[in-house]
Amino acid sequence: MYSHRRPAHARPQRGFTLVEMLVAMSITLLMMAAVIAVFANVSASVADRRAGIEMSTRLRQARALLQDDLANHTCPALPWTRPESNHGYIEIVEGPQSDFAPSIWLQDIDNNGIVDFVGGNSPTDSSNGLQIDLAVSQLPGTNLARLPGSAVNLDSQYVTDGGGLGDWDDVLSLTVRNDDKPFVGRVPTDVPTDGSGFDSWGAKEFESPLAEVVWFAVENPVEPSDARTFYFGEPGFRTVYRRTMLIAPQLDYGILVNGQNVGPGVLRVLNVDLDEVAQAIAAVTAFQEQYDISVRLEWDPLLDGGRWVIKANTLGDLTKRENRFDHQHIPYGSPGTAQGQRRFPYHYVGIGRGLSGTIQVRPAFDVSRKLERNEDFSAAAIDKMVEGRTRDDGSGTVRTYRLQNRGKWLSSRPFVYVDDSSALKPTTRAIVNEDGQVVMFTNGMVPLSGDRRGEDVVLSNMLAFDIKVYDPEAPLLAEQPLNDTSQSVAYPGEVIGPGDSGWGMILRERLNNPGSGVTYQPIAGRGAYVDLGYYGLHGAFAARNTALGALPPVTNPSVTNLLGSSTFAGYTQPKSELGWPTVTVNGYAFQPYRTYDTWSTSYENNGKDDDGDNVIDPASNGFDDDGVNGVDDPGERETAPPYDTALRGIQVTLRAYELDSRQIREVNVKQTFMPK
Repeated sequence: MYSHRRPAHARPQRGFTLVEMLVAMSITLLMMAAVIAVFANVSASVADRRAGIEMSTRLRQARALLQDDLANHTCPALPWTRPESNHGYIEIVEGPQSDFAPSIWLQDIDNNGIVDFVGGNSPTDSSNGLQIDLAVSQLPGTNLARLPGSAVNLDSQYVTDGGGLGDWDDVLSLTVRNDDKPFVGRVPTDVPTDGSGFDSWGAKEFESPLAEVVWFAVENPVEPSDARTFYFGEPGFRTVYRRTMLIAPQLDYGILVNGQNVGPGVLRVLNVDLDEVAQAIAAVTAFQEQYDISVRLEWDPLLDGGRWVIKANTLGDLTKRENRFDHQHIPYGSPGTAQGQRRFPYHYVGIGRGLSGTIQVRPAFDVSRKLERNEDFSAAAIDKMVEGRTRDDGSGTVRTYRLQNRGKWLSSRPFVYVDDSSALKPTTRAIVNEDGQVVMFTNGMVPLSGDRRGEDVVLSNMLAFDIKVYDPEAPLLAEQPLNDTSQSVAYPGEVIGPGDSGWGMILRERLNNPGSGVTYQPIAGRGAYVDLGYYGLHGAFAARNTALGALPPVTNPSVTNLLGSSTFAGYTQPKSELGWPTVTVNGYAFQPYRTYDTWSTSYENNGKDDDGDNVIDPASNGFDDDGVNGVDDPGERETAPPYDTALRGIQVTLRAYELDSRQIREVNVKQTFMPK
């Protein structure tokens, strides 16, 4: 028999105390918080990496597309192309903005640290102008905390200086052949002759190994607070576009006029008179909004007593500026007058000359098409609804527009022009949204609108789209080392190219203090990718921002000595009429738009007085008109390419921004044009 006795020293059982429970729960919560933080960091890192990968993928695709276009160019990068050679063309337009002056929305002309109003009568005109709100802007900034050209710190209300932006207002146009991957675009299914709208024309896909390709960007403007529809995104960001127009002269729709077949290549016959050039241009504008064909506007005097026709281009036709995409603008006078005609040099992008006070923008419509989707609106009412105004900025040019009324239900983008009979007109264009409303006027290129909006978009939320050309003699300047105030050392400081704002400062310092008997020289080397007319960009930037100190004109002997034989530093050739006359910016003569063009020999034997001296084609008439250098020498030519030199290479910079992760990515696409 056994007895069960409790041990003398057995401890009684008990639970956790409240303090222990609280400690355990605290430790558990801390561990959970740590795990959550780890997962949050991992998720954020994954999201950032995914955003970076997606942005890099888009940039890589755009780079490959651009590289293919450049590598497959059809035209040698040499001026004076013969139409009979069937080579096409290359044209590059350099706008007034640059990496050191990237946007009109980031100016501080009065040097007070506050961004200027744009479109008003002065930098502080808030009643007529618009101002970007840098206090809430998502534009990436820099640690400089200064607006471009300003000598004072950014106002404390701002969260960014927008310094991540770069050049954007350049245009690249060229003809391309791609036999491996033909271009695909929209062409009409049929071309009715009864004046019916494009809805009855239909559309189908068509392939061609040849195309006219245009790359450009559009900057999001600051929209007024009373805008009825907000078309654009965050102000200051840019969108890069690519238009491709098929070169297909073989298209034949069997169009008959009075029983006569007009033949292949004719895509439309217009029922407008010779002096109704604005309506004829409007017809081309409407056609190229609907279809992707490279076409030209041509007057056929033998067709039914004389008719305007829209005709498909060949490569030979495209050597001539007047036949290229959107080179249709009326330079002088009003439509319907002797001056209101298309004439040399057939401007592509320009801000006009000689304008003053308030100007008026007028539309022209394709009169044989339905003007609007809602037939209750008359043509006169539409003409009134798309009015716009701007004020002269002091230099006789038009940089910005103030839209008075957006209109509505326009069936296609209208051709618009400044109604001024005595001035060289800017290349005004209208941007139309998908509701048929005019949302902005601009001097630059515009994207597809209406139902086709977005078809030509390549990249959005961009910071820069910059085109530079290679100049083998462009000087690279080295700043003076900070510890060498006597300029007595043989080694340079940081080397800066013409695309940087510091380049102009170093040059100005050297010109103002040339020194004597020192071994330090500012030129560290030569050869760089530069903006066309790069010295003028620095000169105008300094003249506009007086805190920097002015630069002498490019014709100053001290400047020419430093620039040497740099081809693309200065002005374009006056005979090209591109960039002339110059614009005066605080006393500095500046060309807002500079162009490189492979040009055409046709202007020397086209039977026209292109230079307006009452002598037709003096370089091909068999006479020694100028009495020097023999018969038909180069000095007798009526025209000249803007830069009469070979283009050795090109560099296109694409800089993108990812809004959520705040990442910046940049790629450079380079192409040499030197023969192998």
